[in-house]
Amino acid sequence: MALFFLVLIGAYILLAIRKKNQAMKLQEVQMEEKRKTLQAVLQAEENERKRIAADLHDGVAQKMVAAN
Repeated sequence: MALFFLVLIGAYILLAIRKKNQAMKLQEVQMEEKRKTLQAVLQAEENERKRIAADLHDGVAQKMVAAN
């Protein structure tokens, strides 16, 4: 009977550890997804800044050439 309870307690402990490990893995996956999303947003912002800078540069250069 005592052996049965020891096995039962051991199984409970193993299940608790497995559940904790799964929760940690899920949290790691969520953090990685957040990191990728943030990186994509930052890259999009940088691309937009470059596009705006090129538009401003090209527009000003054309106006200066036309003024001359």
